[in-house]
Amino acid sequence: MSSPRQESHASEAEDEKRETWSGKLDFILSLLGYAVGLGNVWRFPYRAYDNGGASFLIPYMALGQFSSQGPISVWNSVPFFKGLGWAMVMVSALCSTYYNMIIAYTIYYVFASFTSELPWTNCKDEWIPDRYEVLDISTGIEDGADEMNWQLVLCLLFAWVIIFLCLIKGIKSSGKVVYVTATFPYVVLLILLVKNATLDGAMEGIKFYVVPEWDRLKDVKVWAAALTQIFYSLGIAFGSLGTMASYNKFNNNVYRDAVLVAILNCGTSVFAGFVIFSVIGFMSVKMNLPVSEVVDAGPGLAFVAYPEGLSMMPIAPFWSILFFLMLFTLGLDSQFAMMETVITSLVDEFKCLQGGRKKMWVTLTLCITLFLLGLPQCSRAGVYVMNLFEWYSAGFSLMVIAFFELVAICYIYGIKRFFEDIEMMIGHKPNYYWLATWMVVSPVCMVLIVVFSVVSRSPVVYNSVAYPEYADWLAVGTQSVLFPSV
Repeated sequence: MSSPRQESHASEAEDEKRETWSGKLDFILSLLGYAVGLGNVWRFPYRAYDNGGASFLIPYMALGQFSSQGPISVWNSVPFFKGLGWAMVMVSALCSTYYNMIIAYTIYYVFASFTSELPWTNCKDEWIPDRYEVLDISTGIEDGADEMNWQLVLCLLFAWVIIFLCLIKGIKSSGKVVYVTATFPYVVLLILLVKNATLDGAMEGIKFYVVPEWDRLKDVKVWAAALTQIFYSLGIAFGSLGTMASYNKFNNNVYRDAVLVAILNCGTSVFAGFVIFSVIGFMSVKMNLPVSEVVDAGPGLAFVAYPEGLSMMPIAPFWSILFFLMLFTLGLDSQFAMMETVITSLVDEFKCLQGGRKKMWVTLTLCITLFLLGLPQCSRAGVYVMNLFEWYSAGFSLMVIAFFELVAICYIYGIKRFFEDIEMMIGHKPNYYWLATWMVVSPVCMVLIVVFSVVSRSPVVYNSVAYPEYADWLAVGTQSVLFPSV
């Protein structure tokens, strides 16, 4: 069996035609921007997860960098597992449809914040509990699917136009945009943390965040949520890590990059938790409620609980604009990477799409297609559709893909050969810690979590509203399409 690089490149001349990052910082900021996304703000502050994600990052990035190919073509070295690449592309495409809807929400909130008084300040008792103003939410997924919120449609269109313009020249354009989008959130988080520290009740919120409930560590669900969170947060099994690494020079130190990004990502999550919960504590004092009754998870944290807290602060519109611009930039980086995964995979796999301006047309076609697929999420039942996408597209499926990828690399391609490939790139082989992690610890953990997820599976719900049985099974059926390809 030949090596990935031998399979991927017929000649050095062909190798030189492929794009590479303009500078090292372009790649690092793109990786960081991808890993540090909206999930660091609304997922991590509500969940505790197990740190140690770098052990997953290295194989994905090393394989992409060594082969200089996208998530599909990279498996030319192990053709039997090529379906893994297609599964990654499908996951990234599915996530892109709902992720850009979330970006559209941030755009809506930014525009809504340009006022002397935030719109939800006086009318929050009427619409905040059920989010009527932005979503005009219906009673269920079957109700209001034909009634569009045209403001959200325009925001979604605007979001896709921005994505297209930033990706029009591939990594040459997106690699420069991240200089702003990957660094701006840190500036805002720091400003908000300093401001929030002066608020009454901030320490109560932070205590709720940092003081663990030790008894809950006995609950297997906590550990399952931990592994799912680290996969989602670091972007493992989406194919994006390998895609971005494939544009590196062959001898780039991918080992160092993987560890650095994992540490920065986890550190950012912890940091963001202090920012979020300091305001939640402030709200609990203002509302005379326990912190546990104020905090919310997921979109509810970013678009309901936190905005309500901002509305109670002096100069509320300014802080609101700053916060939602931060969410906007957080979302863009991750969306860039997921879209580039789909685009690069198709261009690398199908030679007819290569050359000239063909990649630009592929980008435009995908943006238009995913915009149209996202339109149902702009209806009154849209949040139920979006929740269905989030529930099934990037959870259980990531574990299955990651498990088979480790099996393919370690046991089919061969861990010895893979170590030699890494040594060829960075000058030394990984140590025995990585050997044990890749060959034993990680696969065993993923199998246990997958089995537990199947056994303890519960139907999808949103705000305690149960979905009709056919909708749940339709989503399960759609998700299962990923696995035959694996």
